[in-house]
This record gives sequence, structure tokens and C-alpha cells, in this order.
Amino acid sequence: MLGFTRTCRQERPNPYVVVDDIAEVLDAFATGMRAVHGKLLVSGIPRMTRPRRRKNAEGVTGFAVIDPGGNWIRFIGGPTRPRPGGGRRPMP
Repeated sequence: MLGFTRTCRQERPNPYVVVDDIAEVLDAFATGMRAVHGKLLVSGIPRMTRPRRRKNAEGVTGFAVIDPGGNWIRFIGGPTRPRPGGGRRPMP
């Protein structure tokens, strides 16, 4: 249902999956979820959160997928670059 292969695991400063096109990834997950469950699950486990601007990520849009095991996979739009002293911010 998730249909992706992990290519990187970011653990610090935040365990987010940074993607170039957040809308494309959101649509892919929604399509997969609808194909398996017949609808978009927004409560319970598994589920997807609605996309929203993240206050702690300089307003970058993000969403999360909660898999059947209860693991949260968080996505934010990118591309990003490391910030001096840690953290990440959107590329200009």
C-alpha cells in the first residue's frame, strides 16, 4: 500500500522524509490507500493526516502516514539544505 523504498533515514534533528514534490507523494499514498481500503483513512490505524503547513519547519507543508504497525512516517516538502548548527530549511 505504501509503495516506496527507503533510500535515507534522517534521525536528527527530526525524523522526517523530505520529498521534492509533496503533492505527488500525497496523491500516491492516497491512491494506494483507496485501492487497498476503498477509501482514504483519516482516523484509526492505518491512516494519513491531512497536509498542513508546519510551524516548526518554517511553514513547509507536510503530512504523515501511520502504518498498520503504528509507526509514524512524516513527510515534508523540499528540497532542503542543512542549517548552520543543525536543522533544515527550504531551499530558496
